[in-house]
Amino acid sequence: MASHIPPKAVNLDGVIDILVHVEDILVLPRSFILKIWPWEYTPRGLGFCLTIFNSAVWGAALAGLRNFWRRATT
Repeated sequence: MASHIPPKAVNLDGVIDILVHVEDILVLPRSFILKIWPWEYTPRGLGFCLTIFNSAVWGAALAGLRNFWRRATT
């Protein structure tokens, strides 16, 4: 959506670049599993399963970070 705003009105190129890098980091577990998949053909449900896997990895990482932060600040 931000790419449709004219640069003369507001230059959002920096914001767009940051959002693209954040997206690349967030899909890292999913893309890693896809890259190590040994065949050209991927099963039908693999994309959905990898989306759930990606969410579980980030959920576990954030929960671990939250627990660490709570123990460190008390």
